[in-house]
Amino acid sequence: PEYIEVDITKLAKVGDGIRVKDVPVPANVKVLEDEDVMVAVATAPKVEETTVAAEGVEVTAEEGEEPEISVERGKKDEDDGE
Repeated sequence: PEYIEVDITKLAKVGDGIRVKDVPVPANVKVLEDEDVMVAVATAPKVEETTVAAEGVEVTAEEGEEPEISVERGKKDEDDGE
């Protein structure tokens, strides 16, 4: 199917989950995964820790989190002979 709608109101607290057997599928759809496999789990939101130093600001990312990368691109200089 193009999509399957799932009611996530069951995910009321951290650790609540939805298993394959809880997902409503049309009669013409064959599920290939085991019915006890978890497909969604409620988790707590990640919180970034921020510490402020006397002279500046230091931001500490959660373990395993990738830092943000900023790339600025400008126009190529026109008088480089090309």
